[in-house]
Amino acid sequence: MPAKQESIAWAAAAAIAELGLDGASLREVAARTGASLGIVTYHFNNRDELLAITMETVAEAMRERAEEARSADPVEAELSSALPLTADSRIECAVWLAFAEAAARDARHAVRFQQYYAEWQAAVAAGVRTTTGQGAADARHTAALLTAATDGIALQAMASGMAPSRQRRMLREAIDRLCGG
Repeated sequence: MPAKQESIAWAAAAAIAELGLDGASLREVAARTGASLGIVTYHFNNRDELLAITMETVAEAMRERAEEARSADPVEAELSSALPLTADSRIECAVWLAFAEAAARDARHAVRFQQYYAEWQAAVAAGVRTTTGQGAADARHTAALLTAATDGIALQAMASGMAPSRQRRMLREAIDRLCGG
């Protein structure tokens, strides 16, 4: 992705984190980048394309963070990539939650969000299989439970300002209970 397009997507992510999905207009994003509306529409045909690329940009950042931490514990790495542990991951988490909410009422967002969620669960299931030796079906079930727990931790953290250390402890406890650690 061209650098300017990526910087616009991150400006959109910041707008979504602060104003919600509905507040992330093309004009708002242009103002945040310091560029004209014409520059934004040069890189993105419309708001829907901007939102789709923004979600992809956030999902890719989460995947990269998980990949960087995977050697220590692949399950924890995948799951913690969805928690608001830093200022940057707080923005990513806000975007993730905004798209989850939008998916509940808009089929276009639902398809996209379900795709990212399925990819995330598959990565968690692969980690579960590697670390526990569970069969495919059991690993998928464990991954579904762990991603649901992670969503709950992330939601609580975003709503309450839960400290990163508490988020990590709660996640570790969920992993240990479900993976026999």
